Amino acid sequence: MIIEIYNYINENRGITVNEIIEKFGEEAELWLFVLQRLEHIKIINNKIYPVEWLGIVKVD
Repeated sequence: MIIEIYNYINENRGITVNEIIEKFGEEAELWLFVLQRLEHIKIINNKIYPVEWLGIVKVD
């Protein structure tokens, strides 16, 4: 499910958290948390964006 959510976010940049939960169910909230902690997405003003789309570079 996490891959489906991530792909959907990539296709619909700027989608809201509520829209993801409506489409994928309550479990999606957990997967959004995981994606955010892994630094694949950023949630800004309740909208979800892929990190690479924002141009944020992760330095290890």
